[in-house]
Amino acid sequence: MLIMRFHKLIQSRVLWLIFLGIVIFTFVGLGVSSTGTGAGNDQTRQLRSQKVASIAGEKVTFGELLASRERLAIPRGASLDETELDQMALERLARLEYAKQLGIEVPLQVAQDQYFLQFQREDGSHDADMRALMKQQMELQGFSETMMFDLLRERMTLQLLNQVLASSVLIPPYEAERWAQEQTHRLTIEYAAVPSSLLSEEVSVSDEELTAFFEDHDEAFRIPEQRKIRYITVTAAQMKDEVTEVTEEEARARYEQRPETFTKPVEKPDPDNPDKTITERVPQTFEEVKETLIQTITDERALELAESKASDIAFAMIPTRRRPAKTLDEVAAEHGLQIKSPEPFGQMDLIPGVFNPFRLSRASFELDTSDLGKISDPIVIGPQVLVAVLEEILPARIPELAEVREDVLARATEVAEEDALEALGEDMVRTLREQTEAGTPFPKAASDAGLEVRDPEIFQPRDFNSGMPSLPPALLTDLSGKAVGEIYGPVISRTGEVLIGRLAARVPQPADTAELVTEIKNQLGFRFFLPALSERFDTTQIETMITKDPDFFGSDEPETDSES
Repeated sequence: MLIMRFHKLIQSRVLWLIFLGIVIFTFVGLGVSSTGTGAGNDQTRQLRSQKVASIAGEKVTFGELLASRERLAIPRGASLDETELDQMALERLARLEYAKQLGIEVPLQVAQDQYFLQFQREDGSHDADMRALMKQQMELQGFSETMMFDLLRERMTLQLLNQVLASSVLIPPYEAERWAQEQTHRLTIEYAAVPSSLLSEEVSVSDEELTAFFEDHDEAFRIPEQRKIRYITVTAAQMKDEVTEVTEEEARARYEQRPETFTKPVEKPDPDNPDKTITERVPQTFEEVKETLIQTITDERALELAESKASDIAFAMIPTRRRPAKTLDEVAAEHGLQIKSPEPFGQMDLIPGVFNPFRLSRASFELDTSDLGKISDPIVIGPQVLVAVLEEILPARIPELAEVREDVLARATEVAEEDALEALGEDMVRTLREQTEAGTPFPKAASDAGLEVRDPEIFQPRDFNSGMPSLPPALLTDLSGKAVGEIYGPVISRTGEVLIGRLAARVPQPADTAELVTEIKNQLGFRFFLPALSERFDTTQIETMITKDPDFFGSDEPETDSES
């Protein structure tokens, strides 16, 4: 029952696109993780298998902790330290275990079906080109469709768990009905824009005003901290000659691990409409996927060799008691690699020539200027492995006005024009109210005043698309408290337009309201009550399931001095 409810919920492509955006451009980072410099693959595997905690008595390894960290959806700009990320990752694993104990498990086939649904055209056929493009984008992030199935399955499971929590919240029926009415009334809004051509004179900013504006808003022009690095790249392609040949037995073993993930789309006649076809996914035999599997395993081994070589290069640049450290120039010349030196960049800047610039940027901002801290661990980005060396940290600073004068002048002029237009709009609102109260229709009064009148919109708030709105969202602010016929504004749109609106009609839709009440109750539970409920749930259930290994995390006991 829960699966059916969730399957209905995720039919919305908006939800899918939001999820896919998180997957592809996640701010924590997806892909292959590496640990340590020069430790070698054996040590890396040993470290990844080390126990770091237990959840409900089940062992959690360092590799599982890393994987959970990489699947966190961290909002951009959030500042979290390693301890907080580890705690969030363990809590995520505990929620999945709790959901499993409740019997909430999303079948892998459901996740696969939802993934492939996004490549289905309106006529039911499969869009192979779109899927190929998506696979290419994922591969650039070190991500595969199999990993996507697992991630989507986990996210659907956690969403179902949240639904179970939200369903336990009691929402008063009258409250849900009131919100449903606000969403289902059919509204008509007449509106007009105040053009800058109505200003009596062109807006200009004097030198004194420019200086004052910069002094008041200097933080807006702050140059953030930047990093200057140099790096070398080892690619999987460079290591393919050293890869051991993949045998058919190895490929078959990989296939038999999860044969259900190997499917292909097949076009079949639609039994309900002979003129159309539908796409079904059917299992693939080992012979059909053998060559693909051999190539996949070959690529994986080549990437492992590239990562191992990058580890050796990074290790060679670390000084030890037995030998001095090599420079980046020396190791690059020794291995025939090219050094790249991008311009100084901030944490959110795009670095040219890098598949995933944010992954390199994030790794660069974890470095420091010490002998050990300035050399990065191998950074795996798609089929490439990078080793970066920090050259210089350029601290954040507020620039001199002369450095950013053009930007400041443009912004100051824009603000001055907005202020002038807004003041003009306030005068226009008073005039239009007087004229409409005297019986002049709003479109005529606005047109006579020189405003740009737009066609009125008839819509229901529940159908409003904030991503591609047919009506400026600013006109909807506090609309529930406005009376029919009321002229309001001026409001500033997201594009900087100054708008004046009039609520022309509000028509109740009782049938639509009754249909929406149940959904609104769930939404209210999620929006207003779920955060507090989740916090209590985490404290009383999730945190009690987690036992951290003190050898890895350290003891939580307070330190005492020797005399005590």
